[in-house]
Amino acid sequence: MSMHEFIFTERKPAKYYRHLCFWLLHSAFWLIWATVFFFDFKSFIQWSLKSQFQFQVFIAIALTYSVTYFIIPKYFMTKKYRLFAAWMFAALLLAYLLFMTNQILAFDILQLPPDERKMIAWYFSMNYIINGPPVSCAMFLTLKLFKNYHFKMEEKKQLIRENSKAELQLLKAQIHPHFLFNTLNNIYSFALDRSPVAGELVDKLSDTIGYMVNDCREPLVPLDKEIRMVVDYVELEKVRYGDRLDFRIEVNGDVSQKFIAPLLLIPFVENSFKHGASIMRGNQWVRMVLDVAGDMVSFRLANSKPASDIHSNGNSGIGLKNVKKRLQLLYPGRHSLAIESTDTVFNVKLQLALTA
Repeated sequence: MSMHEFIFTERKPAKYYRHLCFWLLHSAFWLIWATVFFFDFKSFIQWSLKSQFQFQVFIAIALTYSVTYFIIPKYFMTKKYRLFAAWMFAALLLAYLLFMTNQILAFDILQLPPDERKMIAWYFSMNYIINGPPVSCAMFLTLKLFKNYHFKMEEKKQLIRENSKAELQLLKAQIHPHFLFNTLNNIYSFALDRSPVAGELVDKLSDTIGYMVNDCREPLVPLDKEIRMVVDYVELEKVRYGDRLDFRIEVNGDVSQKFIAPLLLIPFVENSFKHGASIMRGNQWVRMVLDVAGDMVSFRLANSKPASDIHSNGNSGIGLKNVKKRLQLLYPGRHSLAIESTDTVFNVKLQLALTA
């Protein structure tokens, strides 16, 4: 077991060993600190262990665990502050009385003159405040506070991860019906005409659904599979538009052993049809270039568009909104996205760091 695990584990008996180590180190610290003021170290340690020191440690242990595991959880954490103050006062007073009784009996100061008894009693009282049971309790609570703070930070990180994961799943789930809705519309139009092309589209759609159902469960997918998904989608769309659509895809660099978030590129390709081929008459064109250099990928997509669509900057729609949000969650500080629209061309430029 590592030191980190030993400090933060809640498993037994490691938890008990950790508490035992604290009190052993605590006792050793006070003994060593006290012996520096004496010449006969050995005699002082022997006398301390045989006399009041053992009982003093027991008082500190009783006070510490009473405050930590009873008074604070039962009254302070439940916002019963008056009862908390009353119990704390009672516990500290009882510990003080036991401490003073132990010191008085150990040093037998009742046999001394009254003035000396007062002076020594004052000294013992100051000793109780400076290095007595309240200090031991404060040390224990400080360490527990740091441990609880560590747990809270870990819980917060875990909560952020779970929230991000849930949000990503929701965004990914929104992409599926958006893609399927457009593709099924294409198949439906050919099915009405009883075209044999409908069968080919169903086969391609089957492969695409298999990718989304099986591969897209993972947070990352091979880049080459994501590219094949894009190619299949383009083939589904090209059947719809026929020869009037000129769609060219260029892939440069080594795409093997590279991984990317699934369904990250499809929304851009969908958008190129939405703002291009689907609303234009006559011939249209789409150019997609993907360059891979090391762990960096540059994705560029341009498509023709009608001049009447100049007011659309491509920032609207479920697809692009989702992909922007996913980029922020998955690649924070590791991507750049630029979308621009001119009179006749719609451009997308995406750069991001892949996972090798």
